[in-house]
Amino acid sequence: MSIALWWTRGAREVSSTSRRILLAISLGLGALSLHLLHTWSRQVRDLAFAAALAEVSQHTSVDRGVVLPLFDNIALLGASLLMELRHLAVLLPVEIPHCGDLSNAHKSLLHKVDGRSPDAGSARLFIYDVCEEAAKAVVGGSWTHRPLFCDDLAHCRRRFRSFDLKVLSVVFSRFREVMLLDADTLFFQTPSGLWDSLAFQSSGTLFFHDRIALPFRFLAQRPRKGIAKGNIHEFLEGFNPKPYTAILTVQPSDSPFVPKSRRVYVNSLSFAPSEFLLSSHSWALRSGHQADSSLLLWDKGRQRRATAILASLVSLNGEPRPNSYGDKELYWLACELAEAEYSFSPFAVGSIGRHQKKAEGGDSVLCGDAMHFLPTHRGRPEDAPPLFINSDNFAVWDLEDDTSEPLFRTAARPAEVYVGSQEERGLEMECIFDVKVLSLRREEIELVKRRQSLLAEAETVLDSVKKETSQPPRT
Repeated sequence: MSIALWWTRGAREVSSTSRRILLAISLGLGALSLHLLHTWSRQVRDLAFAAALAEVSQHTSVDRGVVLPLFDNIALLGASLLMELRHLAVLLPVEIPHCGDLSNAHKSLLHKVDGRSPDAGSARLFIYDVCEEAAKAVVGGSWTHRPLFCDDLAHCRRRFRSFDLKVLSVVFSRFREVMLLDADTLFFQTPSGLWDSLAFQSSGTLFFHDRIALPFRFLAQRPRKGIAKGNIHEFLEGFNPKPYTAILTVQPSDSPFVPKSRRVYVNSLSFAPSEFLLSSHSWALRSGHQADSSLLLWDKGRQRRATAILASLVSLNGEPRPNSYGDKELYWLACELAEAEYSFSPFAVGSIGRHQKKAEGGDSVLCGDAMHFLPTHRGRPEDAPPLFINSDNFAVWDLEDDTSEPLFRTAARPAEVYVGSQEERGLEMECIFDVKVLSLRREEIELVKRRQSLLAEAETVLDSVKKETSQPPRT
C-alpha cells in the first residue's frame, strides 16, 4: 500500500471517529441542555407558585380577630362559643368561614346570638364561603394559569370539607393577627391576654402541646420496621423550602419561649432546624402528636414565609405533607421549615374527667378530655390555672346533681417532662399519669354549667329561627 493511500484511508477513519465523537458530545449536550431547561423551568414554576401563595395569604384589612370555622353539624357548638366569648368580653370581630355546608338557618342563628339581625349586618361577625375564595386562587401569568388549591368549586368542596378548612381559613382571613378556635373549645378565663403575652409578642405565634401518645403512629409512624426514623423525619427531609426563602421570616428574639438557636445543622435537612424540634417528643419518636390546634395565635404579617409554607401544605403543588391527625401539626412545622421563631406554651396538656384511678406503683392517673393551662403563668407550674378544654363532652356532663360523680383535673407540669408511655402501663391515650389530680373548683364548675346553658339557649334560638323561616309569608 502506498503511503498516499494509507494516509487517505487513515484520514477518513479519523474523520469518521471524530464525527461520532462530535455527535455523541452533541447528543450529550442536548440531553444536558434539556435536563437543565427542565430543572430551570421547574424552579421557575415553583417560585411562581410560592409567590402566589405568599400573595394570596396577605390580603389583610383588619388588624386582629377570631377565626371560627363551622359547618352544620357543629354550628350549635360554635354559636354557644361565640356567646361565651362575648360573655368573656372578647369583642373582637369574628370570621365564620365554611365550605358551602352552613345552612341559612345556622347563619341566622349566629347573627342573632351575636346581637344583630342578618339583614343589618355586623362589623363584628363575617360569615363567608372560604372555598369560593380558594376556587378563584390561581398562579396567573402570560404563559401559565395554574390553580393553587382546587380545580373548581366542586373540587374545593371535596378537598376542604375536612380539618384542612382551618388552614384555608387562616390563609384567606382578613385578619393580620388570627386567633383560630375549634367550636368545642370551652374557656375558664378570657383568652384576650394571650395577645399581650411575651410568647406571642416575640414570635407572632402561640401554640399548645398535644398529648404525648401513640409513639408508632402519625408523626412517629415508621416507614419500615426496625428503623429509628419516623414520618416527621421523612417529611422534613423531603420538603424543599428553597422557593420560599425570598419571603420574610421572623428572626430570633430574646424571649424564653421561642427556640432561638438555629446554629445546629443536620446533613439530611435542607434547612437549619430549631433546638425545639431536635429536643421535641415527636422528633425523638416518643409521641405521634406534638401540637393541639384547637386554639392558636398566628400573625400573618410577621410569619409571612411560614404562612406561605402553611398554604402550600394544603395546595396543589404536589409536595408531600406530614402524617398529621388533621391540621394540628401543620402550623408549627410550617414555622420550622420557614426557619421562623415560634412559641409553644411552657405547659404540657392536662386532662379533665371523672375517671380517676391509680396505676401500678400508686401514681395518680386521670383519663378524660384535653385541658390546657394559662401559658403566661409565672410561678410553680402546678399552680398554673386552667385556660380551656377541647371537647364537646361538656355538653353531657351532669353537674346539677350533687350525688353525681365529681369532675377532676390534672395540675400543670412542664411540657418537656416525659414520664413514659401509656402503652407500657396499659393505659389509653386519653390518660395522663404520674401527675397531681385536683377536684374542679366550684367557680370552674359554674363556668362549665354556663356553657351548657349557652348551648341550650342557642338551641332555643335555632328552633325559633326555623319556625320563622317555615311560616308562610303574610298577605
